[in-house]
Amino acid sequence: MVYGLNLARERFSLWNNLRTLFPVIGSSAWTLMGDFNVVRSPIERLVGFDESAAADFNRCLEDINMQDMFTKGYWYTWTNKGGGGGGVYWD
Repeated sequence: MVYGLNLARERFSLWNNLRTLFPVIGSSAWTLMGDFNVVRSPIERLVGFDESAAADFNRCLEDINMQDMFTKGYWYTWTNKGGGGGGVYWD
C-alpha cells in the first residue's frame, strides 16, 4: 500500500524508492495501490491541477513500466464536503 505525502517536493523520495525497487522486482508482475496524492492529467481533477507534480508522477510510472488499471463504479472517490467542487477522479 502506497501513501504519497501531501507536498510535491516530499513525494520525490517515494518516486525514487519505486525506481530503486523496479530492478529488484525485474520482470515479475507487481501492483501498486494507495493514495499517491497526485493525479496524472487535468481531466482527473475538477480544480487545482499541478502540472509539475503530474509530470514527475508520470515520469516515475514510465520509468518503472506501470500502467493504470481501469475501474468501474464511481468516478469521484474523495470529497472534503466543502461544496467547492474539489472532487478527485480516480480511473
